[in-house]
Amino acid sequence: MVIYGSIDSVGAKMNRIPFVGKNRSEKLQHAQSLFEQGFRAIDQGNLDEGLLFYQEAFLIQTELLDIENPEICAVVNRLGEALEQPGRQAAAQEFFARSLKQFSNSRDPNYLHLGYMVEWLGNHFFGLDDLTGARGWYELALSVFETTLGTDDRQVLFVLQKLVGLVYNEGDLLEAKRLIDRVLAIDEKVFGAQHPKVASDLSNLGKIQHGLGDLPGARQTFEQAIAIEEQTLNWDNARLATDLRSLGAVLEALGDLTGAKECLERVLAIDEKTFGPLHPKVSDDLSDLGLLLDKAGDLPGARTRLEDALKIDEQVFGEEHSRIFDDLSRLGKVLVQLEDLPAALTNYERVIKMGEKTFGPEHARLAPELQHLGDIQRALGKCV
Repeated sequence: MVIYGSIDSVGAKMNRIPFVGKNRSEKLQHAQSLFEQGFRAIDQGNLDEGLLFYQEAFLIQTELLDIENPEICAVVNRLGEALEQPGRQAAAQEFFARSLKQFSNSRDPNYLHLGYMVEWLGNHFFGLDDLTGARGWYELALSVFETTLGTDDRQVLFVLQKLVGLVYNEGDLLEAKRLIDRVLAIDEKVFGAQHPKVASDLSNLGKIQHGLGDLPGARQTFEQAIAIEEQTLNWDNARLATDLRSLGAVLEALGDLTGAKECLERVLAIDEKTFGPLHPKVSDDLSDLGLLLDKAGDLPGARTRLEDALKIDEQVFGEEHSRIFDDLSRLGKVLVQLEDLPAALTNYERVIKMGEKTFGPEHARLAPELQHLGDIQRALGKCV
């Protein structure tokens, strides 16, 4: 076992617990002693000293146990908990970055084992919604795996996929695109260009392109994903429905309302088969179609779709649910455009009554609805 004691001149302190054991059991007991010494040092504020004890104990364990042994996972989780206190995590990342640089041979199993450890620390902090902290750990792990296993290895792919979702959620879309391009290239090489895994990568790439404002690129990417899914999945697969919805949003943004309508109608058919006709997802599909038809100028069609959505929500949630408020609000705008003012009046009176009960009479959401109601009342008054 090599001790990388040159880190911050802490290595000499390892002599506090001399390693005299020879058999497996004695080695594991020694590792446990080192762990306890390390955690005490961290608790006392001696972070680098504690991490050095911890690292040595971890490497002893990984020589003797499978890397995914519950005992190893437990001590990594315990370290993650110890590093949750302010200031500790960034310093620990710096420590392990320096430690990893001490390895002159990237094929040393200990180097790879530390890569797994920092990846698991990334998982720990990602689970706490600490995206910045998790990103630092994952980037450390990625550098180890790329050096040790090669840029196309499965473990590299796993970390890249984690980083894609993480940086996307952080809003770093350019970095997310760079990473998903790498994921896509690996999966195409491993699985072939027509594999469902490639379609999933293309779907993620399309979302990133849409977020970056590259609508033509997003359209092409989603169309590629859907073409693969149509060949490899059932027509009613949920993934296909998700990508059709995404493509529809892109087509709408590009002004291709006919193409968007075709996508949403396919989504509706899939969801009706999957969930049945009286399901909130079907109601959402109908609402989306109604809004799109409204935008396209098909007011009768929009009215029908929105009324269908309202009926489903009334049956599923009851007539006093907040979803009904939204359904009525959308329908009311279409009724006004159709100049069906009596129906619009009844609709908005119900909207106001429900809004006052659900949100309170002074809630901001009622202001536009009150304005619409007043306009209708004045218009009807002039007609009398």
